[in-house]
Amino acid sequence: MSRPPTPPHIYLSPNAVASQIVADIKQFSKAQVFPSLIMAAGAFIYAWATGQVTSPGYAALFILYSLVAGLLLYLLIAIIRAPIIVIGWHLRQLSGLSLKLRDLDTALTSQSPTNSFSDFRVLAESRSYLSFEVWYLCEERLGIDVVEIEAWASENGKLINQIYNREDVNILPLRAYLELNLKFIPREQKNPEESYEESVESTGIMLAMRHKEKDTIFHRQEVKYKKVWQGEILS
Repeated sequence: MSRPPTPPHIYLSPNAVASQIVADIKQFSKAQVFPSLIMAAGAFIYAWATGQVTSPGYAALFILYSLVAGLLLYLLIAIIRAPIIVIGWHLRQLSGLSLKLRDLDTALTSQSPTNSFSDFRVLAESRSYLSFEVWYLCEERLGIDVVEIEAWASENGKLINQIYNREDVNILPLRAYLELNLKFIPREQKNPEESYEESVESTGIMLAMRHKEKDTIFHRQEVKYKKVWQGEILS
């Protein structure tokens, strides 16, 4: 009958070798006891045949010593094999981890580059103003100083031209942080004799990446954010 597997937490304990020795001792079974008994019986028969056993008490003591010697032999084997088992287990875990990391690296490098905006967060706002931060990832390999990040307020995907800003960015190999400010610019006064307050409602913020030299947008993404913009037009 095979031994039950040693629990993995034993190999991770500070006294892993000692724990393995104890586990081996606890797992002594017929496979260890019977050979010891056979060895003790054989030694007793040999001693009886050669006249070394002279009394029943000596015979019992001889068998006991032989049995203890056999068990001590298995204990010595357990002590020798424990560090080998523990080291082998750790090496297998490291080997498995190395393979997983290699597979993960292969999977990441084989993925298509992705342009994206994430972690949109409002920093400050008023009736006509909105300041926010956003993280962007640009994987277009376009070079340095050729990309603009643009932002509009939008209403159900439609851009509101009165609320717009843009920022030049340097392309970095990792995610980069950007802070943008949007300000509501009211329309021009049509009647000089009147003054009124203009109000516009937006449902999101449209973010885009533009190639400056080609004047083309290669990535656009909308962030849901409702806001009522108000600006006073004075006469």
